[in-house]
Formats: sequence, structure tokens, C-alpha cells
Amino acid sequence: MASQQTVGQIDEYVAAPAHKAEVDNALAFGQLAPQMKTYLKTVKDLMRRARDEGAKKGHGSADNSEGDPRQVLEQYNLLVASSNSVTYR
Repeated sequence: MASQQTVGQIDEYVAAPAHKAEVDNALAFGQLAPQMKTYLKTVKDLMRRARDEGAKKGHGSADNSEGDPRQVLEQYNLLVASSNSVTYR
């Protein structure tokens, strides 16, 4: 999954000693990284739900349980808000 690979690459970049000064200058970046992982988990839940419901030949109702498309949209909006709050000194 491309999103999972991207999150992994960002984690590697942040952890690299060569980029410590750059990351330290990014205010609110500490809030962005966990939000990326939460969004990724929510997307995986949606994919799992679609796979499982497809196997049952049913289209379950949209509720607020794991894999709900509304949760993906909500997490995406939170991710964008976190990204927009990152500023540099």
C-alpha cells in the first residue's frame, strides 16, 4: 500500500540524525505523525470491511463502526488540519 510506504519513509526521514534540525524547526510536527498513522489505520479498516462484506455478498449499513467511510473522511480532514498547522521557524 502506497500510503503505508509513505508513512514509513516519513518516519525514517524524521528519525535520521541528518534531519534533526529541520524537524526541530517544524512546529506542531509532533501532532502530524500520529495523525498520519491514525488515518492509515482507518483506511485499512475500510478496505478490510469492503473485502469482508464483499465475501458475504452484502452491503452492510453505514454506521460508526470500524471501516465506516465517514470515519475515513473525518480522519482525512483531521490529517489535513494537522498538516496545515505545521509551521517552520
